[in-house]
Amino acid sequence: MKKILITFLICISSLYSYDGTASNTLESEEDKVIINNIPFSFNIKIEGSNSRFIADLLDARVIIRNKDTNQHKLEYKFVWYDISGFEIAKASSKWKQVRVDAKDTIVLKALAVTPKIESFKFYVRGIEN
Repeated sequence: MKKILITFLICISSLYSYDGTASNTLESEEDKVIINNIPFSFNIKIEGSNSRFIADLLDARVIIRNKDTNQHKLEYKFVWYDISGFEIAKASSKWKQVRVDAKDTIVLKALAVTPKIESFKFYVRGIEN
């Protein structure tokens, strides 16, 4: 039986790099969530993530909160890795679109397609209206 893999993220609450300069590309310290090209006007926060094994398949979830009074469109994808850190199941790692309503919190989830998957990275980027 596989052990349960739980991943927690450091919340990203602003669009500034560690040196205080403006940036629109951020990464969590654990390299699980990668944010690319979120427009500065978006007020999106990654609340956290977790994962577990269900019948030997990795079930991954990422929680996103829109702190803004405007609706925003995002694209996201889960990228899957085996125990050695090599990307697998590339066909299932396609960009998907989602709308986050004003002041709403959503949970984005995906289930691995093979039991060979041991970890994931989550990518998200903004789509300007």
